[in-house]
Amino acid sequence: MAIGTAGVAGVVDLRGQSDAFGRPLAVTEVCAADELAGAAELSTGALCQLAIAGKGQFSMLVVDFRAEYHKKANQKITFTCDQGAELFELIDAMKSGETGQLMMISTGKNPSGEIVAKFYVTWSFKRKA
Repeated sequence: MAIGTAGVAGVVDLRGQSDAFGRPLAVTEVCAADELAGAAELSTGALCQLAIAGKGQFSMLVVDFRAEYHKKANQKITFTCDQGAELFELIDAMKSGETGQLMMISTGKNPSGEIVAKFYVTWSFKRKA
């Protein structure tokens, strides 16, 4: 849940517009900041799931989350995280019972390639016995 935003509309009111089937929206308000944050967490979390797949039992948890908003998000925003090698190295080095953390950066860009937002998601991992 977003507590405050800067540079991004906190809530986008879609009432009066139409859905994909042409029906009018009556009570739809979207928290844009939450939607962006969710996409950022997904882009890092999916990479984490890929890194631990087939390597035994792990627990993982987001322990810190920070955001920077640079431009208005009024178009399709694509989030990427390019820290796969660093993540795989951390996971592969962990022994049973050990923990590790990695701050992963998810960058959201608009179709023109301009950075709209950056999210810093710190994941904590524990390799179970």
